[in-house]
Amino acid sequence: MKYKTLPSRDGDSPNEPMRLPFDGSGEMKLADLILEDHRLLPVLERTGIGLGFGEKRVSEACAQSGIPVELFMLICSVHSREGYVPDSACLKSTDISGIVEYLHQSHEYFRFRQIPSMSAKLTVIEQGCDPLHGKMLRRFFEGYRTELENHFEYEETEVFPYMKGLLSGKKAKGYSIPRFEENHTNIEEKLNDLKNILLKYLPADCCPEVRSEMLYDIFRLEEDLKRHTTIEDLVLIPLVSQLGKTVGQ
Repeated sequence: MKYKTLPSRDGDSPNEPMRLPFDGSGEMKLADLILEDHRLLPVLERTGIGLGFGEKRVSEACAQSGIPVELFMLICSVHSREGYVPDSACLKSTDISGIVEYLHQSHEYFRFRQIPSMSAKLTVIEQGCDPLHGKMLRRFFEGYRTELENHFEYEETEVFPYMKGLLSGKKAKGYSIPRFEENHTNIEEKLNDLKNILLKYLPADCCPEVRSEMLYDIFRLEEDLKRHTTIEDLVLIPLVSQLGKTVGQ
């Protein structure tokens, strides 16, 4: 996949100062970037940057993975800066296919890494609790898992193909970005019931250590999904809405 280059953001951005010591040039060491904010670790995997990068600078690691520094910076900014909103110049030069690919890789990460890991912890908790509480916890978890899968499936089979069609100059009949926005829910909010069960309603002696680990995973997933939604709402939807106008939408 080819990515277009984003213009570097200047110091007069209306957004709050960036937490990361990242000036957009890609000259800092990638290891320093991750050590500054460990929440960016999943971003590496989703952009094809593997561990073991030694003393490489961000620009070198990005070049090796085929993603320009500017697009990598945009994604890192969303994950590291609370309330970050990309400016119009940034959006204008962003490659939609690159954003779609990142979101697709995020779906894969959630489905095949995070959720299975949480399910394994849940099994341990089930085995350490009475059957009534264990079944209740599993029911809520599997209900959320199904909803998450359905959300991702909708985007993979309806939304992303529509966007790829627009990129090739084709418009899909009966579909539009407003329809996507109508069906676009903040699925991370559905984790509240699961959190409350683990926090409030299981007996105190029911696997406290694993419960704490499970809760940490849920909070991390919740935050990750929030950033995922931010990319869709503030980057993808504006870009595709504008593209749709150019192909007669």
